[in-house]
Amino acid sequence: MKTEEKTKFGTALRPARKDGLQRFYTVGAVLFLCGAFGLSAAIGGGQSRAVQNQAAQTPEAAPQAPVVAEELLYYVEPGYFPTTDGLFRPEDPFTPREAAEILLEVTGRKIPAPTDETFTEASLSAFLRRGFSARAVEEAVALIRGLGSETVTRAEAAVCLNRLLKVAPDPEGAYYPDVEPDYWAAEAVLTAAGDSGVQWSRQGPAPEGFLNVDGWLYRVDETGYFVKNRYVGTLFFDGNGRYTSGSQELDGYVAAVIRQVTDPSMDREEMLRAAYEYVRDNFTYLRRNYYNVGDVGWQLEEALTMYSTGRGNCYCYASAFWAAARGLGYDAKIVSGTFGAERSPHGWVEILQAGQRYTYDVEIEMARLRDGRAETDMYAMTDAQRGKWNYVEQAVTDNMVARETNPGLEPQ
Repeated sequence: MKTEEKTKFGTALRPARKDGLQRFYTVGAVLFLCGAFGLSAAIGGGQSRAVQNQAAQTPEAAPQAPVVAEELLYYVEPGYFPTTDGLFRPEDPFTPREAAEILLEVTGRKIPAPTDETFTEASLSAFLRRGFSARAVEEAVALIRGLGSETVTRAEAAVCLNRLLKVAPDPEGAYYPDVEPDYWAAEAVLTAAGDSGVQWSRQGPAPEGFLNVDGWLYRVDETGYFVKNRYVGTLFFDGNGRYTSGSQELDGYVAAVIRQVTDPSMDREEMLRAAYEYVRDNFTYLRRNYYNVGDVGWQLEEALTMYSTGRGNCYCYASAFWAAARGLGYDAKIVSGTFGAERSPHGWVEILQAGQRYTYDVEIEMARLRDGRAETDMYAMTDAQRGKWNYVEQAVTDNMVARETNPGLEPQ
């Protein structure tokens, strides 16, 4: 049985959950050796009476840490690795919390997670040796040693844990749009994660186009998988297929706003309007620095200023909306020029759609509404509508040619 669940851009079909669903099956025995006397008792009668009497007369030794027997075996079904929102996020760091939760499910033992936020190969090995033999851990970690950076990713963890838990390869039926078939660890990831239960559309794979999942933007190509490590227009998508402005802090602010102001019933244009009104209504004007006409490159800093402090001038308002619009998949352009008959320095946003330029001026609309001029609407102004406001910008920046806004973002 499947139940329908609305997503940001369509309806997801999810199988109904079964109460008491159990993914893990553990076979074998755990042998703990807790001191010489305990070992002799376990072996049972193999020693002479003299040796046993000698052991009885020996002062009680300090308790020893449990030793995990080499015979410890776990046979685990695919699907033991946690996922959310139908995504695996293979390039995200594998966290100690995730590791502790997996081992609790698989072994039934609660092994305290390290306090570090991420694992290195060395710290992951040390953690796993608390539940598995050193030889088994070494064989598993050897599969990922020297791959990429020192931080262990979720994909690397899947490779390692599949070996450690003796999970038979079984990628069939598992689909994650952020794990393309030619991804280096695709088989291991799909085996570890199993079927997430999310069917992205009635046709199966995620539909081509922009996709917003929990506030984060992705771009699905014609094959049903995420665009990764490249630009789409001026929007850069990272190794997980997630759009990034180049600032993780700003990306987090934008995703939180999008989660707050949008819902699955909205189309992208309605989401854009909701983001515009959020910026208009939730920040406070504060005089700050101005820029010369035609200046560019200030948008990241000013957007962070607005989202982190809640205050700013026209450049901050424009940058905050610019960041939100790009977080919804719009190839927004930031502009610094002049406004009004007085040619006052000013900043605003422009978006090109179907060959038509639209102008968005959050700060001016905010100020006029604040002053009681409720008739003002500065959202998505056509060139004819914006003409009465006397916007002026340098011709070199007025051609709406797509240009990247953070040259430091390059495919990895």
